[in-house]
Amino acid sequence: MGRQVALALSGGGARGMAHIGVIRELLSRGYSIHSISGCSIGSVVGAMYAMGKLQEFADFILEDGAQAIFSQLDFTFSDQGFIKGQKLIERLQEFAPDCNLEDLPVRLSIVATDMNTGEDVVYETGSVYRAIRASVAIPAVITAVHEADRWLVDGGVVNPLPLNLLHRKEGDLLVAVNLYASPVFETENVADVPEKTATEGGVVSQMRARWSELKAWKGNLVQSVFDDTHKKMGYFTTLRLMSELASKRLAEVAIQSAAVDALIEIPIASCGLFSFAECARMIQMGQEHTRNVLNVLEAKEETRKDGSSPKRFDWRKLLRLLHRNA
Repeated sequence: MGRQVALALSGGGARGMAHIGVIRELLSRGYSIHSISGCSIGSVVGAMYAMGKLQEFADFILEDGAQAIFSQLDFTFSDQGFIKGQKLIERLQEFAPDCNLEDLPVRLSIVATDMNTGEDVVYETGSVYRAIRASVAIPAVITAVHEADRWLVDGGVVNPLPLNLLHRKEGDLLVAVNLYASPVFETENVADVPEKTATEGGVVSQMRARWSELKAWKGNLVQSVFDDTHKKMGYFTTLRLMSELASKRLAEVAIQSAAVDALIEIPIASCGLFSFAECARMIQMGQEHTRNVLNVLEAKEETRKDGSSPKRFDWRKLLRLLHRNA
């Protein structure tokens, strides 16, 4: 068994597929993961690994790409959000049946946020999917979870990179995967999206157009919320970016306060929060970033080992020097 790892997985939506690549690279190099902490998508990937179903999860995601996720959206009319999230949980349970967190072979900590107090709610026992469902409840999008007189939402609201929840072992390696790294925006200039103009044809034509838009409310809503192009700073795009920028800062604070051995940073601009069509690319990116970080880390450790053993003191050389100077 190689060196043991304590692994913190941040939230970050579709960018979280990079977590799969990170874990694959760690395992391929002989590392052993004994503890995982995660929030939002980090809790999902962390749980899939701890349950021994990471490959099945990757197959599910890669089989249909974005459709694998969007086909599982169960819409609802609620003042807390418009997606219930239960349908996706049920789909995951088809290949990864529910179990208790305390029964997993890997110590898994999942964090949610208490909306009343703003405090962490940490799950380390009980149903895996109960914990996941609370941790992925994106405010105003996926409905909150009501539990024990508390309303629980995405753990990333207050703890997007839960390094403080890991169970450490002496001599283990602390690895953090931050999906909120810079840059935030794509570097290339993005052309503005022109506003829709009313078609000619009078009031009747405009009324027909509005009626068609109203009938297609679900499609329009999905397009508005899950549009990650940032070409137009609409209502949902503004809210999403505000949340991601806040999470970015909180993640930076967490990193500064912990002695992280290996930091894998995935830029926000690399993939939109809901761009699940990019899953394959993000898995590869996670693996490549981890490979680069571990190459540097292992090279430093080898150098330190080579220079760590003290050289034997040459008393004869000292006596010759003293005799020569006498």
